[in-house]
Amino acid sequence: MPTLSIYLNLINFKDTKMITKRRIFCFLPFMITPGAYAASAGTVEFNGEIIAGTCTIKSGDVNKVVTLPKVSSENLKTSGSTAGSKVFTIEVSNCATTINGVTAHFEAINGTTGYDVQTNNLTNDVVTDATATPPVKAAGNVQIRLFDKGGTTQVQVGGTDGAFVRTNAAHEATMEYVASYYATGAATEGTVHANVAYTLAYN
Repeated sequence: MPTLSIYLNLINFKDTKMITKRRIFCFLPFMITPGAYAASAGTVEFNGEIIAGTCTIKSGDVNKVVTLPKVSSENLKTSGSTAGSKVFTIEVSNCATTINGVTAHFEAINGTTGYDVQTNNLTNDVVTDATATPPVKAAGNVQIRLFDKGGTTQVQVGGTDGAFVRTNAAHEATMEYVASYYATGAATEGTVHANVAYTLAYN
């Protein structure tokens, strides 16, 4: 980073007081600005790897629909509570022999929409419309949270948090996940709908 050196010439100390004050005042902003800028400097380093092999997602799991059970808002009265969990699987086949394990990397639709950056949950995209036939009412304070197999470890949108599943002798694997309602406050009745994209990650 380039540095800026400031020198105050005080040799002519017999100059008037007005001139001396004017010189110091002019140099003061330049003395503050470089220090403030340098304090906020940093770096970000990224590492990754692209491989040639892949697995094939089985046709029934390419565009999957998971229907969560109907639950009462009484089960979602407080922020952080979950209810109505549903297990779903994603199956792959024809995995390259160089692949030892596979997992789903869940991503926001178009990279930016459909998730909450604070909770890393999927957001309800239903819009209330009383004029629709039949009328549409969105459930309030409800999101969808994804969990790894067993339903205890959150799989965050944008994070490869799911456990890698080893491929079997037939070069296939079945990944298991759990979806659940998640309350961000006292839930109110209505419809819930969310979308998430995913790609396969390997080890």
